[in-house]
Amino acid sequence: MIRIESKKNYIILTDIATSQTIEYPKGRVRYKDWSATIDFKYIDDSSQDRTFLFSELVDADDVLWVKSELIDWLRLNTGGAIKVSDNGTIDVSIQSSTSPLVIIKATELLAETTLTTLAVIDAKILSVASSTGAVVGDALTIYSTLNNRVSFFTILAINGNDITVDSPIDFAYEVGSFVQFGNTDMSVDGSVTPRIFGVRNPTTQDIDLAVDFTRMILSMELTGSGDYDEFGNIPALTNGLICRFVDGRKQNIFNVKDNREFDNLMYDFKFIAASGNAPDGISGRFTFEKLGSVIRLKPFEDLQFIVEDNLTGLTTFEILLQGAGVTN
Repeated sequence: MIRIESKKNYIILTDIATSQTIEYPKGRVRYKDWSATIDFKYIDDSSQDRTFLFSELVDADDVLWVKSELIDWLRLNTGGAIKVSDNGTIDVSIQSSTSPLVIIKATELLAETTLTTLAVIDAKILSVASSTGAVVGDALTIYSTLNNRVSFFTILAINGNDITVDSPIDFAYEVGSFVQFGNTDMSVDGSVTPRIFGVRNPTTQDIDLAVDFTRMILSMELTGSGDYDEFGNIPALTNGLICRFVDGRKQNIFNVKDNREFDNLMYDFKFIAASGNAPDGISGRFTFEKLGSVIRLKPFEDLQFIVEDNLTGLTTFEILLQGAGVTN
């Protein structure tokens, strides 16, 4: 028997006998009713396509589905039906997701504090218990565990414990909400003590929201033009920039030591020759979905970038992650 149920933003299919599961993002899975059987097609990875008998499908309470009720449920909980063309081939009807977008830079944690007054929507000043560790130009992240919200800002000014941010405040964060200060510039010296930049790195609090990250954007400003066998425009690294997934365990994803290795990893990796006195640059994008997967970060899980060389010869170096929250 196969149990079909909805959890957050995913359709979960579980083989009750073996406990093996398949997770389909709701917006990326399609179905086709073949009378006695049903096809599930994952549009990003055909190896995950499955066909089942209607007679073997049960709901979350292990009660056999009534076929008409299952079809209605799938209409509401998936990206739509598979369309079969006149020649018998399967066409996929794409439906965009409405999950909340998350766009965040990897940051090195500098300090943590709490909010001392209620945040005012559309204002730009946050009052915190301590501004120690806050630096103009760095990132400020605020979390509400009570309301399961998070917002990201850049610090524009610091006046005592009042911090001015660059964007209007978008939620009335309550007193006691958790605030984090972080450095986004990875052009640091990690040759003696490794410097760790995280995507989701609060130490004591986090919100109950899973995020599927689909893309990584790299950007550098250089002090001169870069070559293929350099890292930016400095000599190739000895230890390399390490990307690591952390969920209690640690799993290395890649290690890059020069521009050639970045080019092998990314699509649209390019050198940017500036005119006049502007700095040269490098940019690139690594789309995880092109590998048939995303990087899901649950509470207290992180995607880290570890600097173990001296990168201060770069003007700036930032990594931005793009994704969407996993919602019911």
